[in-house]
Amino acid sequence: MTILDIGFNSSHDIYLDGDDLAFVEEEDIVVQRLTIRLQFLFAEWFLDNSIGVPYTQFIFEAGTSITDVYSIIRREIIETEGVISLETLELDINAETRNLTITFSVNGGNTLETVVIGA
Repeated sequence: MTILDIGFNSSHDIYLDGDDLAFVEEEDIVVQRLTIRLQFLFAEWFLDNSIGVPYTQFIFEAGTSITDVYSIIRREIIETEGVISLETLELDINAETRNLTITFSVNGGNTLETVVIGA
């Protein structure tokens, strides 16, 4: 059975394949889920303000331990549906611009993905 999901482009908008909705399959679904999950800000969704990554509430705060940041990001990746294991994880925090670059690879489609988060 092939698993499909509606496709999103690099601007995170639904896009068309000709006159029809574009769909992503299997390993691309894992990449899309990870990207969405890592860019989902804590308390952003009005239906459940307990989900999301606490970038502005914790990660970008002065004095936050890099170990804690790794733990939060690692948990978000591992708990994403379709991820079997986290193979590599690198974080690059730019305190001046308040940007976080997350580069990781997972077993669940042999995915290497980079996600940039800005506060």
